[in-house]
Amino acid sequence: MSIRFAASKPSVRARTRPSSTSLSFPRAANDNGDNALGDTKLTEALRHFAQHGLSAAQEAYDEARTAFAAGDEQEFERCRDICRAIDRRLAQRLPLRQEIANQR
Repeated sequence: MSIRFAASKPSVRARTRPSSTSLSFPRAANDNGDNALGDTKLTEALRHFAQHGLSAAQEAYDEARTAFAAGDEQEFERCRDICRAIDRRLAQRLPLRQEIANQR
């Protein structure tokens, strides 16, 4: 016996407003709409991920801690932003910018 699958067709009326002729789809749940990082930082984070794979967030975290210990604020912020783009929880463990200034 063969099995046939026929997906139901969603109603066009359910997705459109009465006065609208174009379909209206809701935004994806993971689509924030605003890119808080910016395109250049996001590209840098993706390159870092491509280089380090699944350990990319931990690598960025370790690099940020090393930069923090050295007092290199610019490198710290770069690595923190990469870590934040990949794993926000891990990035929350990093010190804040004010703590670098207080360290000096």
